[in-house]
Amino acid sequence: MNGQCIHGRNIPWEEFHSVICGEEWWIERVNKMKVSLGETSITSIRDLALMATFNCCWFHTDFPLNILKACEAIGEGKPRAGRSCCQVSPERWQRANEYVAAIQGRLRGCDPRSLAEEGNYDLDNISRVYSMMGERWTSAKEILFRRYLFVLINRLKWATNFHLLGDSSYGDPGLTFRNFEEYHFNDETYYFDLTKDSPPIKELDRRIRRNVTDGEEWIRRLDTPEEPLCQQKYLRYQDIRISSIGCGKWRKALPPSTESKERFLRVMDAFDAALRAWCDGHVMKDSPVYELIALKLGEETSAKKEFVRHFLLQPPGSATHYYWLKDVDRPKLQQRRGY
Repeated sequence: MNGQCIHGRNIPWEEFHSVICGEEWWIERVNKMKVSLGETSITSIRDLALMATFNCCWFHTDFPLNILKACEAIGEGKPRAGRSCCQVSPERWQRANEYVAAIQGRLRGCDPRSLAEEGNYDLDNISRVYSMMGERWTSAKEILFRRYLFVLINRLKWATNFHLLGDSSYGDPGLTFRNFEEYHFNDETYYFDLTKDSPPIKELDRRIRRNVTDGEEWIRRLDTPEEPLCQQKYLRYQDIRISSIGCGKWRKALPPSTESKERFLRVMDAFDAALRAWCDGHVMKDSPVYELIALKLGEETSAKKEFVRHFLLQPPGSATHYYWLKDVDRPKLQQRRGY
């Protein structure tokens, strides 16, 4: 991998607001804010409300960082660009990219250490993916992994085009992703140029149906949509798919990881409790989370508390934001793929 980068752009809040301004749940929250602030123009607070609502999905892998950034914006009374519900940090993107690199490396017979050094990847993660693929290599396993790579690369590829929500004056220079455009299906074809109707993929499907037990079921499972990359469970879904192909039997679950559901729920509960305590004027002693959000939010005011209650503590009332960004940022070809 040559380390080329992809840089995002900012989508103005004004452009996004026009998409949701007629939705009942949004109108209701804005009207509550109008009552709280009296004669204050809603235009002056709208962008901040949008940021607080849409940049802090509780199940986002970067949830703590995102919510603290929104608290800082509320504290300053000034919105900024930020990663939305469907975006990830460059670090998260690198981790997902290593799944692609490891499978591609195994297919071309590269050992984990050489691959990690060649692409500047994390050796432990590369080695872990290799181990899930299993030691015994078969032609059936190879065609299943090639088919899986087609799905994985195409779904990750359009994610690189998700840009920041917010005015360009509040840009995020950290929105940089390494790409994997050099990953080839063969000497002449890139994975991300293929669709399910492309001859190479149709031929893979024929080979799977002919050479793999329950081949049709494998294709169906590989094509089944999963949670987006930004969600906590995404990489675990990939672990299930990779280890299933590796052992030749579909696995419904894997042993608990260090990123367990219980641990993440504790983090969510800690932030929820701290934000509610701050709104109610209750100081939570010996709570690092409370200290962080109090520092970011700054001096207590009724306006800040209403922002937190109506927008930060409540999730979006619809999935309009997610699908709109998908359509705005995805190339037309990838829209036809259904990803």
